[in-house]
Amino acid sequence: MKKTILLLTAVLCSLFSFSQDLIIKKNGEEIKAKVEELSGETVKYRKFENITGPLYNIDRKEVFQIRYENGTVENIATAKQAIPVETRPVTSAYDSLMKMSKREKGWGAFGIVTGAIFTTGGAVLLAVTPQSEPGATKTLNYIFGGVVVAAGLTELVLGPLLLSQSAKHKKQAQQFKGTSYFPIKLQFYPTAIGTAPGAGLLVTF
Repeated sequence: MKKTILLLTAVLCSLFSFSQDLIIKKNGEEIKAKVEELSGETVKYRKFENITGPLYNIDRKEVFQIRYENGTVENIATAKQAIPVETRPVTSAYDSLMKMSKREKGWGAFGIVTGAIFTTGGAVLLAVTPQSEPGATKTLNYIFGGVVVAAGLTELVLGPLLLSQSAKHKKQAQQFKGTSYFPIKLQFYPTAIGTAPGAGLLVTF
């Protein structure tokens, strides 16, 4: 019984790790959060480490993009909001994409491994349950076994999807590798490359 409870706790913790919003600022800073409100002036959020804690505000003008826990991406910056090139290096697009790719690769591998473990463990629990004595324990084992198998299958689906996204972002990052400043006047405009932060340049002679 204790082992069953510990296994269920591990499943819930694993699934919870995917449930977070990500606020990406124009300076490249990333904030793990739970977005509570998005108004015309500010973005209100709670820190992911303490989602029941105080409510924080950030100026909407400082935000480039918000990636919600359900996969939805909202681009906050517009082409009219120009930022001097000195405050945002061109190479930051490459760094940001590579960082995102590495994170997705790690979570993808984690999802595949834990998914296989949970699916196998849940299947074993369901297989041995009919041999146990009838009663509340038998019913509880069936419920926990089903939850563990479902969680494992979910992670086996999420894992490959994250690995695919990782490869996509890594390929996009190569387009910015080695990019440097031009000896001409530039203006820096936030934009988006797929679901990743990127950069658009207006060259003025």
